[in-house]
Amino acid sequence: MKSTTILALLLVSQLAAIHLIAIKLSLYWEIVWFDNLMHFFGGVVLALLFYTLVDIKMLRDSWVASWRKMTILVLTVLFGWEVLGVLMTMSFKENFITDTSLDLLFGILGSITGWFIGRQLKKLEL
Repeated sequence: MKSTTILALLLVSQLAAIHLIAIKLSLYWEIVWFDNLMHFFGGVVLALLFYTLVDIKMLRDSWVASWRKMTILVLTVLFGWEVLGVLMTMSFKENFITDTSLDLLFGILGSITGWFIGRQLKKLEL
């Protein structure tokens, strides 16, 4: 198994665990910056998961070789996640535009970070 895949699987399990704990402890509502941190972390994990899709031949390498293409993939998933969140709650928050914009921004920043981590790991595998 490739190092990017191992790291992605480890981080996705950590992200899920932190998310479940955060919901149980109401961290998303109690700590103002926690949601931004989780979107950043989610972006990192998502970028590394795209490297995993390349490793198992479900995605062409050209999509992760360019951070621009990676950002398009991540934005698509993040936007879908935001739409799903609205559909599940069937309500818009007061500050929906600001909140969604920040979620997307931190997700993109995280994905760029994940892209750099993935590229470095790929270089080490050669």
